[in-house]
Amino acid sequence: MIKEGRKAYRDYHLDRHRFLQYGQDVIVFPWSGARLAQTMVLALRREGAKASIENFAVFVEKTSAADLKDLLVAIKEQGLPETDELAREARQLQSDRFDRYLIPYHQRLAFSRRFLVREGFAELIDDLLAADAVTVG
Repeated sequence: MIKEGRKAYRDYHLDRHRFLQYGQDVIVFPWSGARLAQTMVLALRREGAKASIENFAVFVEKTSAADLKDLLVAIKEQGLPETDELAREARQLQSDRFDRYLIPYHQRLAFSRRFLVREGFAELIDDLLAADAVTVG
C-alpha cells in the first residue's frame, strides 16, 4: 500500500495539485497537521459545505474545485471565528470519558482546545488558494 500511495502521489503531482475533482466531489490535501485540517473542515461546514476529514485529506461533497476555492476566499475575507464557535459544527464533541458530564458550552471549549487551532490557518488558506486542481476518475 505504501508503494501504491507513493505512486499516486507522483502520478497526480500532489505536491502542487492539492484539489482532486472526483466526480461531483472534491478531495483536498491540506498537507498540514490534524488540528489545522479539522479546523478547516469546521470552517467549511460553517459556510454550508458538506465537508469531512478522511485521515489526512478533506472530502467535500457536491462541489467543484473552483467553487471550493471561492468558499475559501470567503472564509479568508471574513476571518476565522473563535475555535469554540467553530466547535458548534462538530458532529461529536465528546472525546474524553468525562466529557458527557459537561454542559454543551464546556464540551465545545474542551473540543476546541483539543482538536482546533487558529495559528497557521491563514497560511493554510493561502497555500491552498495558490495550489492547482486536477480532475481524476
